[in-house]
Amino acid sequence: MQRGITSPVALINNQTVAATATVTGSWVPVGSGFAFGVWLAASSALGTSQLTLVLHASPYDANVLNATTASAAQYISQTLVTDTASAENALIAYDPNTAMKYPVCAVRALLTGGAANPADTLATVLLTKYGL
Repeated sequence: MQRGITSPVALINNQTVAATATVTGSWVPVGSGFAFGVWLAASSALGTSQLTLVLHASPYDANVLNATTASAAQYISQTLVTDTASAENALIAYDPNTAMKYPVCAVRALLTGGAANPADTLATVLLTKYGL
């Protein structure tokens, strides 16, 4: 029986990443996932978006992580995209379990604008699960 997400879930949903700002999504429960796909879409009327996408994965419960300030000891961090132009609208394989002793139970996304990122950049990050 598959638990957790079965269809894409938004980690960041149409949020503005102005210039060099960082947008941090909430922790999302994913069940005991082993392999994920991540989709990033960004747009700007003023130029080409320049974003860095980092995902945090944790074996801890998402409700606990959202209720407290999660410490770096509670998750692993992995940079997936360092330039939006080369990865936009592409499905990115994501397997945090290679660096983790336990199955992933929660994931959150962080988007940071680069030096050339326009102030009106809108971004969405979707996550889908492949493993059980």
